[in-house]
Order: sequence, then C-alpha cells, then structure tokens
Amino acid sequence: MLSRLRSFTKFLLKWFLITALSLLILLMLCIEGFDRYLATERGIRWMFSEVQAGHFDVRYTPEGLRYLSLGDTQKPALLMIHGAPGSAIDWLNFSSQSRIFKHYRLLLVDRPAYGGTQMREPEPSILENAALLQNIIQSEPDSTVTVLGHSYGAPIAMILGALDSTKIKRIIASSGQYDPENEIIFNISHMIKYPIFKYMMPYMFWVSNEEKMAHPKACREALPYYSRVKAKVDLIHGNADGLVLYENASFIQALLTTKNQLITLKGFGHFLPGVAVDFLVDFTISDQTTPPQKTIKQ
Repeated sequence: MLSRLRSFTKFLLKWFLITALSLLILLMLCIEGFDRYLATERGIRWMFSEVQAGHFDVRYTPEGLRYLSLGDTQKPALLMIHGAPGSAIDWLNFSSQSRIFKHYRLLLVDRPAYGGTQMREPEPSILENAALLQNIIQSEPDSTVTVLGHSYGAPIAMILGALDSTKIKRIIASSGQYDPENEIIFNISHMIKYPIFKYMMPYMFWVSNEEKMAHPKACREALPYYSRVKAKVDLIHGNADGLVLYENASFIQALLTTKNQLITLKGFGHFLPGVAVDFLVDFTISDQTTPPQKTIKQ
C-alpha cells in the first residue's frame, strides 16, 4: 500500500512539473508573439487606438529607431524614454490622460532592440542611447523640448541634457539608476546571461538582462557628463523602490550643477508610470518650480 502511494505521488509530481513547464513555455511564446505584433505598425496603432491624441504618426530615425508622435504638431514636444525591458507602450496609461495633449505633443520612443525599432542588437551604453535619441530632438522644429525618462531611461534623459543644452529646457527623471556601485542585480540575471537563453525567453527579457549586466559600466561612463546638464532637472523617486534604490536620487543630486529638486513619493515602488500616472501627468504639465510638497504620500 505504501509503495503504491509513493508511486502515485511520483506520478502526480511528474505530471505537475510537465504541466507547469508547458504552461511556462506557452506563456513565454505568448509574450514573444504579442511583442512581435506590437512591433508592427498595425499592432502599435491598435494598442493606442483609444488614446485621444488627435494626430498619431509612426516615425523612424535614419538609424531605425521607431518612435510615435501623438498630438498636435504645434505643441511643444515631450520626449518619453522607457526602461528595461520596455517600449513605447510603457507610456500607454500616461498617454491615455487626455489633458496632457493640451500642453504637449508626445514622442514615445522604442530604444534599441525593443518594440518596433529596427536595430535588434542590445545597446547597453547610456551614452550611445542618448546619442541615438539626440537625432529625434534635432529633427524637432521646437526650440525647446521636455524629456521624461523612467528607470534605465532616466540617466539617458540626463545625458541628452548634457549633449543638447540648447533645445532641452526640462528633464524629468523618474526612478533612475545612476550610482554604479549601488545597483541591485538579482541572481537570476547571472543565471540567464549565457547566449543560449536568447532563444529560450522573450527577446525583450534577454535584451534587458544584457543591459542589466553591463549597467554598472554604463553608469561609470556617464558620470562625467552629469555636471554638463544645463536644463532644469526634476527627480522623482519612490522611497519604497525595491528595484532601483532610493539613494540614487541623492547620488545624482550631488553631481548636478544645474537647478534641480527631488520629489519623494512615500510608499511608492518602482514602476511609477503605472502606479503614479496621475501625479506624473499633473506634475509634467504644471512645470512648476516647487511642488506643493517635496514628499508625496501614497
């Protein structure tokens, strides 16, 4: 009787593992398939079909970076840079707040190897990312551009301010990682760094891990540029961020020589474009020098 029970338990465990693995593979395939659909113009237009922007255009830089232009072309530009992994759809909730289009035209970019960008190799360098995005800014007719970057996109936004001090008037940096010596890298990142995993998981996850493993080096390369930023800088960071430590905000403040301020979102985690979208939209359109409170509670 005991041996039969053991055999039945092994049988259940075997099929449980097979089922779990099959579901995991199916999930990975669904994520990859959906990401590839959004990389098409039809897919990205469908994703943003309910956004009340008026004008919607899909554009490419000469290097193949894809970016979306949403809103009145006569409005000032707001360039938005996603983190890792990510794409232009990270800003879908932000774009769905119709009041933003009374003040800005949004430029939502897919960074190298993400979304519909035609450059499919990872580009871990913060400096190279900024140089590629600079072409978007230089093609804009506006004399001034606001840049909003989240997570990995935040230091890229900063470097853009160092590279192009004439057009960029304001930088909003959300949950940014700047300190090369104080970065969280989970054990799984070391496990999946080998090339074989490029074919075993959604491509955007592999690209993100490639960026993550090279990020401390990329942060070190960026350090000398922060003192060259001339635009006004607004730093926004949740003090409960478990992915990018809150101390990164004070680290970058010590390096900036331009006018800057830190807004602490008390109790908030990392993905502010999702959980604090109302605050981000209102703060972006306010363009105020000093917010009502430097510490905002959830």
